[in-house]
Order: sequence, then C-alpha cells, then structure tokens
Amino acid sequence: VFHCGTGGNRAFCAPFLESTEAVSATVPDQDNEKVVVARFAELSEESMIILAPNGTIMVNVDATTGGDLVDSTCTEFEYSIFEAGSLTEGATGDGCSGVGQQYDPTDQCLPWSNSEYCTAGELCDDSGYVYSCDFTNQRYSCAPGD
Repeated sequence: VFHCGTGGNRAFCAPFLESTEAVSATVPDQDNEKVVVARFAELSEESMIILAPNGTIMVNVDATTGGDLVDSTCTEFEYSIFEAGSLTEGATGDGCSGVGQQYDPTDQCLPWSNSEYCTAGELCDDSGYVYSCDFTNQRYSCAPGD
C-alpha cells in the first residue's frame, strides 16, 4: 500500500502474488523458492515490487503515469506491507479498501496496526510510547514491513 506522504490517504495498492518463476537461494534456506510480485498495472506495466527468498527487494513504481488514478497533489509517497485482506489485484484510492491492516508482527504499533496490544497507536495504553522508524541510523527501530 502506498500512501500520499506520511500518514496521508491511500494512493495505490496491489497484493503480492506468488510467481511461477523458481529462484534459488543459499542463505537463508527457504521452504518456498518463488518470488512474490505486487503489480501496479493501473500505473504502468513495469510498476511493481518484487520480494525474493534471498531477501532481495526490487521496487519499480512510476506514479507519474497514473493520470487521473493518482491524486495529482501528492508529490511523495511512503509504502509499507499490509496483511492480505480481500484485495485480488492492484487498485488506486478508495479501491484499496480491500487490504488488511498493517503488518505488525512485533507489536510496535504502526499507524494502521491491528495488533491487540495497540490502542490508537499506543503500545499497551502507554501514552509516552511513539513508534519512530529511522532505518538509516537505527535499522532495528523499524518494524518488519515498514
């Protein structure tokens, strides 16, 4: 799911679907040797995110080709991984309502987390807690999928 800026409206989204292409990895071993791909066909045929079993992530998204599908006032996007929900193909704007909640397996209370330990972005009702991801300087301050 791509949002307009930080915390903005959903701009576009796509589910990850298992590809038919087998890949191999030596470290770490995986039960599944296939990549998953989220295609943003509404934007362009080349717009996609690919996750490989060896940890490789490829992001190629061109929101400028979306025309009327993407909010023209949105000049930057942020993305994170959400639970599958009922979405079966890429969508834009309100069409993304079929995605699940934000993937938050470590209960860090991300903005759209569905963790039972989070209430309005607070971890265990701790009003002093604030989720703050700083991947560049503190990699492990970020939740998986953020």
